[in-house]
Amino acid sequence: MDSRRTGIKTFFIMCVCMFCVYQIQDVALNNIPDPSHSQAAPVPRPILSALDIHTLAIQGEDHDVHDHDVPEAVVHDEDGEEVENKDAQVWITLGLCWSANAQVHGKENFPYKDSAPLSSQLWMKMTPAKVVIQIVYSEPGPTEELMAYKAEMEGYGVLVKLVPTGTKMKCVLKSQLIRILAYLLPEVTTMLKYVILVPISNIFFQIKSSDTIVTADVDAFVMTPDIYKPLRLPKRKIWLYRYAFTLGSNSTFMMPFIGAKSSVWREMLEYDSSKDDLTRGILGNGLPDMVDNYGHKMEFSETYTWDIDQHIVSYAILNSGYCSLPASNGLWKALNTKEK
Repeated sequence: MDSRRTGIKTFFIMCVCMFCVYQIQDVALNNIPDPSHSQAAPVPRPILSALDIHTLAIQGEDHDVHDHDVPEAVVHDEDGEEVENKDAQVWITLGLCWSANAQVHGKENFPYKDSAPLSSQLWMKMTPAKVVIQIVYSEPGPTEELMAYKAEMEGYGVLVKLVPTGTKMKCVLKSQLIRILAYLLPEVTTMLKYVILVPISNIFFQIKSSDTIVTADVDAFVMTPDIYKPLRLPKRKIWLYRYAFTLGSNSTFMMPFIGAKSSVWREMLEYDSSKDDLTRGILGNGLPDMVDNYGHKMEFSETYTWDIDQHIVSYAILNSGYCSLPASNGLWKALNTKEK
């Protein structure tokens, strides 16, 4: 008898629970807005780190980046006098290995070739920046497919350079590193008294000397024009978009995105361009020696192959004095260097 009563009570409780669940579901469904009357959610704005907010708070006037502002840079005329250049161009520098993908972190299946045209168009659609991509290939020469790809990219307005891999460095590593050499391209000259007209298909670029060069990944897709605003800050020479990440994690400075004046890139990096064909914009022959040089400074192990580009750039930035970190940050030790 007791077991029968227990069974009835259990059944009754289950019925009550099911009734409550259905009631809650009805209330939730009734509160969902009609899709036909809803508005599309706005594009999310870039998140400001605590460091960004603090900086903006204490230096409000210096960080006035309204849309009417233009990049300001101090350059020198032919007589060596300082003049202000309000027409400085920003270049987004990309690298792509045509012949292989990285074989780490699941990247072997990443569609980098498909990403580059899309991300390049977004940069040029969302911002006033121009894009340069250096494509590294391991084949004996550029294939028909590669040449068609080059023509497609140039059709979008991208400056494209084709670079053979060579025998002393793998394609993927060379494509990662060659991005930071964009300051050597004849189209991005650092000769302050010259202005160059460069034909790209049917487009002519007027390149000025105080250009800013920003490293990016081919699979980094710009979602808002606000990403360009830090580059409008006056009297700046270097921009580290993810500085707060390094500050909190002791990691190397992230390549997406690091910006610097072309003259600053030249000053920071220890690179011998004597083996390159600078007139044709074929760079990278000095990269193996560059890796060996910085590897000796930072005591790379022979098996270390990933993030070499970030290590070299981080080492160069910290040793240049253009940007620093607290003495307690672990990146100093990781790079085998000390606070300047």
